[in-house]
Amino acid sequence: MDGPDRVGEPVKGNKRPRARRFLLPAMLALATGVVLVLVLAIGGGGPAADGTAAEDAADAAPAETAGRAADKKGNAPKVGEVVPRKWRDVTPDGVWTGPKVSGPLVRVEGRKPPPPKPRYKRFFRVMVLTAGTIRAGGTRIHVDRIQAPPFDEFCDYREGGSWPCGRVARTALLRLIRGRAVECHLKDGKLADDLKTDCRVGKQDLAAWLVEQGWARVGDASNKALVAAETEAKSAKRGIWREEKPGG
Repeated sequence: MDGPDRVGEPVKGNKRPRARRFLLPAMLALATGVVLVLVLAIGGGGPAADGTAAEDAADAAPAETAGRAADKKGNAPKVGEVVPRKWRDVTPDGVWTGPKVSGPLVRVEGRKPPPPKPRYKRFFRVMVLTAGTIRAGGTRIHVDRIQAPPFDEFCDYREGGSWPCGRVARTALLRLIRGRAVECHLKDGKLADDLKTDCRVGKQDLAAWLVEQGWARVGDASNKALVAAETEAKSAKRGIWREEKPGG
């Protein structure tokens, strides 16, 4: 054919022999590839020639059977129970396999989750009722671990006379808060109308501050830190432990 066919012209008969010239080499190449694959498989180049795969399958069969039996029973391994191996080391050469394991594998107790953090609620516009009681909205809160003097309590001087230590103790707590927000621990995670719990202003624990300044007695004798603070406040004659009149 001298030139390209035009639209509408019949295709000449010499195009089909050109396709046949390419078909014969392709068939020869395919046949050569099939022969090479057969030679490699018969000559020992296959993965199962040295019997390694068969031996690995035989070694893994008992462990896999034991694992399937355990799964059928539905019982998970207990702490201290010996667990049969179900795997083999397939780490390639040149790669670190980690620490060597000798002996049977033993199920150990899992790591326990950390205890939940205390939940605090922030109260605003706090009203100080006594040295150990505050109110925020409709919630009355008593500071835990202490025994604060009532508002109308009077303390005696050593040489006679008394002074309104309950009222002064309330004023001391009022000056510490100074309109700031008070955070209190919700022990059960729920807010009630009347609470007895630990409270703080910023990072200052109210119970610790009241005992250290002598404005409250220890209510929990097992708390060594508070007992030590109370002993030191008594020795220094602070707060309600004062025995002499001011300026005396």
